[in-house]
Amino acid sequence: MFAESLAIWWADARGMLPPESQSLAQLTDSQLRVVGHAYAELYQRPAAVSRSGTTRGIGPTAAAKLLYFVRPLAITAWDKAISARTGGGHNEHAFLAHLTICRRWAQSLEAEGLNLGLKPSEIGPYLNRPVSSVAKLIDEWLYATVTGGLPQPTKCLA
Repeated sequence: MFAESLAIWWADARGMLPPESQSLAQLTDSQLRVVGHAYAELYQRPAAVSRSGTTRGIGPTAAAKLLYFVRPLAITAWDKAISARTGGGHNEHAFLAHLTICRRWAQSLEAEGLNLGLKPSEIGPYLNRPVSSVAKLIDEWLYATVTGGLPQPTKCLA
């Protein structure tokens, strides 16, 4: 059921999502809305049927992670704790709010990188995260501080 459901979703979403080479910082408002809609279409899709006959959906966390998987430069994943903090819920509008905040952070990170002479693709390696895109760095920060409880610094250590 999961594979069939995902294949049906992908047939529609594939052509609507931003190009694979486009970064989170570059996404327009309309592209963010498209991603939010693709997320909504995905997280409610059926994934499995329990022994009692109850159909389970893909769910918000899995949907966000699947979207990150297909567009790792442009989409940050989330979990229940992060969604409550950055989106205020787990529906389409909450995911759009989450992505909008993350886009602003990505733009700031990329601007800071440029001040150091770094292209966006060089920020991860500069931080000893050689395979992490800016979107992934933001995801890692959120996971460490929100989900993992790592204390956030009270001020920047410039």
